[in-house]
Amino acid sequence: MIITDLEKNRNPHQLDLFEQHLPTKPYCTDYLPAGLVVRGKMQAMTKRYIQANGPTHLYWLPFDVDRETATFDWEDRHCPPPNITVTNPENGHAHLLYGLEVPVRKAPDAHLKPLRYAAAVEYGLCAKLEADYGYAGLIVKNPLHDYWIVQTHQETPYSLGWIADYIDLDRVDNRKRPADYGLGRNVTVFNSLRIWAYRAVLQEWRSFEVWHQACKDRALCYNSFPSPLPDSEIRATAKSVARYTWEHFSKEQFSAIQAFRGKRGGLKSGAARREKQDEKTQIIMTFEGLPSSVVASMTGIPLRTVQRLRASKRDR
Repeated sequence: MIITDLEKNRNPHQLDLFEQHLPTKPYCTDYLPAGLVVRGKMQAMTKRYIQANGPTHLYWLPFDVDRETATFDWEDRHCPPPNITVTNPENGHAHLLYGLEVPVRKAPDAHLKPLRYAAAVEYGLCAKLEADYGYAGLIVKNPLHDYWIVQTHQETPYSLGWIADYIDLDRVDNRKRPADYGLGRNVTVFNSLRIWAYRAVLQEWRSFEVWHQACKDRALCYNSFPSPLPDSEIRATAKSVARYTWEHFSKEQFSAIQAFRGKRGGLKSGAARREKQDEKTQIIMTFEGLPSSVVASMTGIPLRTVQRLRASKRDR
């Protein structure tokens, strides 16, 4: 295969953004069959392959295109220009990286709606690019490494809506089809694990290490896809959820929930009803920052009531 001087077409700003958003300790390797290792950012940048997104934020949508024309045939498919293409000089196969101007939060306190939307956009663009559906997106060809042919195209990061303009999302089936592909798998594992962890962490655990292992075991059970997520990504998700729930949930919260549930029913008078509503508000505020759906699930308070009381508190 003959590749022209694509490496001359580089915008340093895009590569600076890639470096800026790298995790503090990314997974990396020079040879994928040898397995991944965790290294400090400066050392990881010397490796051929590197983790582009950290466990809490999605800065890049990467796609794996395994054909000789991968570097430029996105245009023939009427797809948006990638911010960065990283091409294998031996066969022309490439990773196409689309930067996001507003990163999608993946931490345990994240809202699912943006994650689901990002998963649908990713799935639609993957289909249009005819990229590899089995690619997990954790590790990318490192555009900071001299081995690859690197080219930049779009100068500014994208909004998800901008990318979605190139895709017929009505044909993607936003909420169902992405569940076992790419970011959709992350959404499924992440959501299932965090809902379980919000309740399970309030049980007795001897130490964080024991709790962390329980989260990893549970995440592995949820990773039952035809093309499972790599173990490294499951470990990262489990660590993120375990750490967040261990630090933000307490026995006091559990006791407050139990006390509230024990007092349900039998409140007839207006004063008693007002007292109960005040108790609901106090319970809800105990979980400030968590999605309303999660608070409703944990406390047993109807979702609409949680939303109404939160809105009422904000309006005061």
